[in-house]
Amino acid sequence: MNDIMSSFRWANDGISPISVTQEYILPPEKRPNLTAVTSSQSISIPIIDMNNENEMTLVHEIAKACEEFGFFVLINHEKSQLLSNRIMVDGKIYRHHLIDPVTKKEVGMWSETLFHTWHPVEVGFIQKLLQNPSHFRETIASYAKEIGPLMDRLLSLISQGFGLSKDYLQTRLEENLQYTAQANYSPPSPNPELTLGLQPHSDKKVLSIILQDQGITGLHVLKDQQWIAIDPIPASLFVNVADYLQVLSNDKYTSVYHRAVNNNVKERASYTTFCGLNKVGIISLIQELIDLQHPPLHPKYYYGDFLKFYRQKQNTITQKLFSGQTTTSSLSLTKFTHPPIFRHPKLNFLIPKKSKLLIPFYHAPTLSFPLSPIF
Repeated sequence: MNDIMSSFRWANDGISPISVTQEYILPPEKRPNLTAVTSSQSISIPIIDMNNENEMTLVHEIAKACEEFGFFVLINHEKSQLLSNRIMVDGKIYRHHLIDPVTKKEVGMWSETLFHTWHPVEVGFIQKLLQNPSHFRETIASYAKEIGPLMDRLLSLISQGFGLSKDYLQTRLEENLQYTAQANYSPPSPNPELTLGLQPHSDKKVLSIILQDQGITGLHVLKDQQWIAIDPIPASLFVNVADYLQVLSNDKYTSVYHRAVNNNVKERASYTTFCGLNKVGIISLIQELIDLQHPPLHPKYYYGDFLKFYRQKQNTITQKLFSGQTTTSSLSLTKFTHPPIFRHPKLNFLIPKKSKLLIPFYHAPTLSFPLSPIF
């Protein structure tokens, strides 16, 4: 056992040395099967150079990456009392779990997550963040000021990729935009083949930007039913299409499945900033993308109903996984018929009877950054 394994303590314990006990061992069909993972060096991962002064080249490169991969790598971009039993409590640490539908027991992810809101301009959000280490709040506030304009730039380029005006997405989303972030930390796992840092999932947002630890590969994405290990590129950010953008695009762009795996040598951290909608926002298709060749594949949703529906379907998917009826790879191709949703008595939503919706795993995001001292 290395020094980190011997010294690290989970936040909900604080006493016992970490070990892969039964509560962390995944069922065989849910284990990461690390020997079957493809290295990102063996395929052409889309890399977007933001120094390119030709905006239309950026528009086409990002559109192509969103359509064919659902993610891309950005280079030369601008840049105890905390424990909660509930997920996504602002400024708190929590743990992700799977529920084994057979035993009804929790299977813990080999990681801890710090969740917080953020904003690119209003820095009041830092008051809910840790005061120790002393530089933590200042670092996060500075990062938010850099990542906010980058989010806007990406939304502008994506808007143009749809053939729309530069400010289309910002104008459409700004009233109900919600900014959140998650920092994930995984100590080394004595048995990484039996554990996961984060289960396979897609993000219930518009865009996700992941800052990965350098020198350690832990992020996997699902492409063509094959897990691909994303080796961190120095001074880069990993950007992935999230669920709401998939709906907006009428499935032209794909919300990519990803997961975090463990290793037995080095700790891993990642820091993910999200641009999404609050529960007041209504999710609907970009009408300019709908025609006879591209009929609507989604109804309108309130975002809260959208999340509830995904959670319900997650239970179905989990049961199939644990019963061996499907595999993690084939999960990305699973589709379900969407039931009608009528939430607002004054709004008449026209929902196609044969509407289909791609169902990803219910989410629990990622982290990386110089944040490991806070854990």
